[in-house]
Amino acid sequence: MKRREFLMAVPVAAVGLAREAAAAANRGAAAASAEIAETKLVSAAEPGQQLVVSGTIYGPDGVTPARGVRLFLYHTDTQGYYSQPRDNSREARIRGWVPADEQGRYRFRTIQPAHYATGARPPAHIHTHLYGPDMPAHWMDSFLFADDRYLTAEQVSESRKLGEFSPIMQGNARGGVLYCARDIRLNPGVYERNRLVNGWYRN
Repeated sequence: MKRREFLMAVPVAAVGLAREAAAAANRGAAAASAEIAETKLVSAAEPGQQLVVSGTIYGPDGVTPARGVRLFLYHTDTQGYYSQPRDNSREARIRGWVPADEQGRYRFRTIQPAHYATGARPPAHIHTHLYGPDMPAHWMDSFLFADDRYLTAEQVSESRKLGEFSPIMQGNARGGVLYCARDIRLNPGVYERNRLVNGWYRN
């Protein structure tokens, strides 16, 4: 590498390292702070594998924690139904609002959703809508599980491109509870592409 090219490359590398260090510091501070409040989507009597998911929501830079964001979540029960006797995702029995705190952190407790009881067989998932200041209400990639046999090669490939912001979660079972983590990066491009209409996906 020529000296001029080297000198031009050094600032770029330095910026990248500084960015990574800032991200690590933010995440470390969040982990070391007080316990995150937990939102329960189900009662203790709900049948199924108990599931706790936590993470941090960041701004578009992937470093700055986002404030004032809420998640609206819904998913199937252990039989693969959103609702009964008529199965309708917009009337999901298991659903709820999960607020992020001032550090962008969130945590919720539910059960691990089952695959659809009838019809298509996508991976088991938790639908996610995002609400917050300075962005339209929109949907984002569902929470997915790494050991799901219905994950496609394309989903895995696309997930890897997102790195630490992958929607595919690794589980860690402890004391009868499956613990998963997912950090989320807000993305203005996703805002526009996935805007909600009357609170739901475009038809």
